[in-house]
Amino acid sequence: MKGASSDTPSGAALRRAIYRGAIVRFDANAASRRLRASIVACMSPELGELGELERMRRCHERLGARLFEVVTELRARLTTDPRVLADVRALLETHGIDPEKTAIDVPRLRVIAPFAHRIPAAAPAYFAHRDTWYANPDAQLNWWMPLHAVSARDTFTLHPDVFATPIANDSETFDYQTWKNEVGFQARHSKVGASYPRALVDVGALRAVPVVARAAEVIVFSGAHLHRTGDNETNRARFSVDFRTVDLADDRAGVGAPDVDDRSRGCTLADYEMTSTSRSAERGARS
Repeated sequence: MKGASSDTPSGAALRRAIYRGAIVRFDANAASRRLRASIVACMSPELGELGELERMRRCHERLGARLFEVVTELRARLTTDPRVLADVRALLETHGIDPEKTAIDVPRLRVIAPFAHRIPAAAPAYFAHRDTWYANPDAQLNWWMPLHAVSARDTFTLHPDVFATPIANDSETFDYQTWKNEVGFQARHSKVGASYPRALVDVGALRAVPVVARAAEVIVFSGAHLHRTGDNETNRARFSVDFRTVDLADDRAGVGAPDVDDRSRGCTLADYEMTSTSRSAERGARS
């Protein structure tokens, strides 16, 4: 995993590196810290006072079965909070990404409760998958930021050796329009009978890279990377936020990561958040 340094790519160079399989870590900066603070403030009414992140991380002890209901409400709030959305764009600009030329998906709050992987209904959240199997664009960049330090015991894992190698999967079962109508991303519960594409190989036999990071560091990787939410084997909930970006010019030109084994139908890009400028440009290019 490439760390941030004076020669860390930005803008077009960053996108090209990600399309080739690079996994880039950016040190926390003023923009990522502001984004973190805005997210914590957005969560504080339900999970604790601003700054009491450790108390928030024990929310499962206080909320019990209500945790998923509360988190669902917080996720919805996060996607429309003007401070959070402005901070996402500001963070992108620090890394050379022009929000006016970029499709930006809404920020998604992830809360992984301790030992939640033992709950049968939660199993799809832990499937090893590529985002492209869920009809995400080849030019998609995933931006992931923990709100606190994460270790190998409460993070997510990448399998970089199969980035450009096809593996057995069931992505042919996924149709985005059907998913939108019947399930939706970040639904409160997994839906019986819904398609959740997964790797059909023993991922335990693949080299795994757990993402260890400090609070407000940012990890950027391709949506074509095989990855999996890790089992949280600590006594505190894991809080992170992620969002996706797609450079509109790259998408129109067919530039992106290699598409080696995706058979899903549809495309999520039309539902990404965009600035008015980029949305107008996209409509004009596709008309």
